[in-house]
Amino acid sequence: MGLKHPSVKLTHNSRMDIQTLSSAPQTNGRYAPRVSVATIVCLNNRFLMVEEWIQTQLKLNQPAGHLEANETLIEAAARETLEETGCRIRITHLLCVDQLFTQDADFVRFTFVGELIEQLANYRLDEGIERALWLSESEVRARVEQHRSSLVQSSLDAFNSGVRIELSTLGVAYKR
Repeated sequence: MGLKHPSVKLTHNSRMDIQTLSSAPQTNGRYAPRVSVATIVCLNNRFLMVEEWIQTQLKLNQPAGHLEANETLIEAAARETLEETGCRIRITHLLCVDQLFTQDADFVRFTFVGELIEQLANYRLDEGIERALWLSESEVRARVEQHRSSLVQSSLDAFNSGVRIELSTLGVAYKR
């Protein structure tokens, strides 16, 4: 009997067809989705969000980015949050793991829960980030047309439902 964990879900943002599958990212002839991380940081019922330029459109997203070489998922999540918001955080839990299929690439996104340690004044944010801001859930929902992907709302929904996965679930990271 298979068990389905409520925090593991597939998100299809585009129709998968033969052309999409044949153009999926590959390494040495094998399918290789991009690994990304995101964080949900909630303080006084407000969520840490970023406005970022994607091509010529201003989009709303959680702090998020890509895993770099020799970096753990937890390190990547904390680093991306700092780079995009100027906030130092402590990662407390894994929230969910999602697959996202887009026209340009396929992603596996690990979303974490973090606690604010400090917000640095005058921190120079990553290129493409317009600003970091704290929004209520209703403010995030009101801007659904600006969401970078469906994962923005689904991650908030998972957070609000109480989903929390112990970090030990990820196992031990061995660095080379």
